[in-house]
Amino acid sequence: MVISDFESWTYLFAKAHNLPIISVDNMQVINRCSHEDDIIGNNRADFELARAFVKASCLFAIII
Repeated sequence: MVISDFESWTYLFAKAHNLPIISVDNMQVINRCSHEDDIIGNNRADFELARAFVKASCLFAIII
């Protein structure tokens, strides 16, 4: 079994060796939670870029 903290290489290692993987991270809060505008402030573009990265990483993990 491989335990990961949002590290894509550990996921790839687990898949390549046919091992189960448990991913424990807090990055999904960016993608799955609502954030008030006053929290994001003037950083909307950076926030959306981070959200897209988290989404892409999750989709990448599902596809592999």
